Amino acid sequence: MPELVSQWDLSDDSRLYGKIGTSAKSGGFATSGSAPTRDSIEFDDETAITGEIGYRTRFMEGRGRFNVTAFYTQFEDVQVQTFQLDGANVLSLIDNAGESTSKGLEFEIDYLLANWLTIGASVGLLDAEWDKFPSAPCDFATKNSGNYDGEVPGTCNFNGKPTQFAPDYSGSLYADMNLPITSTLNLRGGINMGFSDDFFTESTLDPVAMQESYTRWDANIGIANVDGKWSLSLVGKNLSNEKILSNTVPVYPFSYVGYIHMPRTVTLQGRYNF
Repeated sequence: MPELVSQWDLSDDSRLYGKIGTSAKSGGFATSGSAPTRDSIEFDDETAITGEIGYRTRFMEGRGRFNVTAFYTQFEDVQVQTFQLDGANVLSLIDNAGESTSKGLEFEIDYLLANWLTIGASVGLLDAEWDKFPSAPCDFATKNSGNYDGEVPGTCNFNGKPTQFAPDYSGSLYADMNLPITSTLNLRGGINMGFSDDFFTESTLDPVAMQESYTRWDANIGIANVDGKWSLSLVGKNLSNEKILSNTVPVYPFSYVGYIHMPRTVTLQGRYNF
């Protein structure tokens, strides 16, 4: 899996870099609930070639940082996990789907607004779609209607369609503080707003299993010893109590079970370093 990287230092505070490389994900054997044969459960390696170019800079005498990255990845023999129904049983299968392309831009910026306060943002723009997947598994609606359009009978043609877990945009805005309140104690805290466009959570691209766009808030506040020996914090996760799908699988007869991230949680957290 060779990789070539080149870097150009434009100044003491900025540089350009370029990278091209290959990678692979090993093949193997999937498991299922039926009596499988070797041919039915074996899947091959997934391979990818990636090109990336980026710009990194610091500004305002090092108080600020800005990064931008453009990337392009071509995947072949993509390993796709699907859940298919065999009577009342759900079978977990893995197969090599074909080819897909993922390309996009990533931006990061942060700034030391005060000696005790840092603000920042990160945004990702993504375009990920199937280039070649002419015999994909179909969603329930297509199976019920019989409107198959795949090369193999009973399958669907996903050529040009988006891949799963690939929102068009996502990112976060945040602020972190570390404020001295005594000679031995610091007040620490932060707030983070994460956001994402909608995306499919299931390999058949069924709209029923789509995660809608969302905004999620996390925050924390606490005190800490200046030497980092101990800290005590109140931590809030998913304070907006968003229902965010992490995965979706079909269940008998024609429905889905969705697995969601943790709901709103508030935790009192203590740490001590020996």
